[in-house]
Amino acid sequence: MGKVADAIEVLRTRAATMSGDELEKLLRDLQFDVRPTSSGKHQVVAHDGLEWFISTSFDKGHKKQMLPKYPQLIRKVLIQYQVQLETILGERHA
Repeated sequence: MGKVADAIEVLRTRAATMSGDELEKLLRDLQFDVRPTSSGKHQVVAHDGLEWFISTSFDKGHKKQMLPKYPQLIRKVLIQYQVQLETILGERHA
């Protein structure tokens, strides 16, 4: 499997136990831009290479683990843009 498929699987299996730092690293490895909001708790996620994708966000929270809804939301984004991401990362030929 490639990076995108691996990330989708990690998000599927670890949504309930994933930390905000782990999710941030996973997204950065897929060339997403992850920036904190002014509060510092929420992270805004964007990717210049994905057509029609503007942004999403997640809350790192104060605990080690974040709410499972955030990894699940990011997983849906990765599934929706999987082909484009694989092309950007060189895992698929255009």
